[in-house]
Amino acid sequence: MKAMFRDAHQSFSSAMPPMTRFLFYATAIGFIATNLLVILTQRNPALAAIVDRIIHLSPVQAIYQGNVWQLLTYPLNNGGLGMIPIIGLLFTLLIIYQIGSLIESRMSSRRFGWFAVIVVLATGLFYAAYNLLLGQSVPYLGSSPIIAALLTAALIWFPRMEINFWGIPMQLRMLIFVFAILLGLDTLRGVTTQGLLRGIIYTLPSYLAIATAYVLIRFRGVLDWFEGFGGGGRRRSAKVVRMNMGHPGRHTDADDLYDDPHWKLDQ
Repeated sequence: MKAMFRDAHQSFSSAMPPMTRFLFYATAIGFIATNLLVILTQRNPALAAIVDRIIHLSPVQAIYQGNVWQLLTYPLNNGGLGMIPIIGLLFTLLIIYQIGSLIESRMSSRRFGWFAVIVVLATGLFYAAYNLLLGQSVPYLGSSPIIAALLTAALIWFPRMEINFWGIPMQLRMLIFVFAILLGLDTLRGVTTQGLLRGIIYTLPSYLAIATAYVLIRFRGVLDWFEGFGGGGRRRSAKVVRMNMGHPGRHTDADDLYDDPHWKLDQ
């Protein structure tokens, strides 16, 4: 039984490129670890405050009190252990597993890593700046920016690709359409109860992530620059299979796929 579990885990992990695999496990482990910390510190307010400083993006703390790590750690938790946060976690992991693997194969692992870091960091910075502009500090946590960024990239590159979403076959653009509706309804609920400027605060990170992802993809020179940052220049990633029907089974480099504007998985 142990050997079967080990083999299944290895097969599952090997199906994801390296950066997607890291993002997948970081999100899952972050959700479990932070919720365990919350449970363990429920009777200790001092420790509970420390945990909140780790897992929430609190704009005033992140900017003025030096808790800059919050700008990168806030996507690692989807909330408590209720039904809705757990469903949100499963949805997030499924999107990372399916869509993240496609995007990384399209970009290359090195670019994908910078893509994720820049989206999370830029979203956190703009969210903090917006809070400070309004004179408030609304804590935020959740992986919605990552999901929004991945779906934005997928909409640009693979809109007509068919995927199996929890056993339901659908085109990728239909899944993105459903996500857009839910995001819009969530925004509308906040705006109707708190006004425009304060009502969009809870969905603002998703919109910021969409804008950041669009800029990074349309102006890919930004990712090219970050890829070579720190020396070493352009590095070749692992070989992937070119999946368009014109060249079945041909192995090529993910960097070459990234540079080929005509290559799409849905061709």
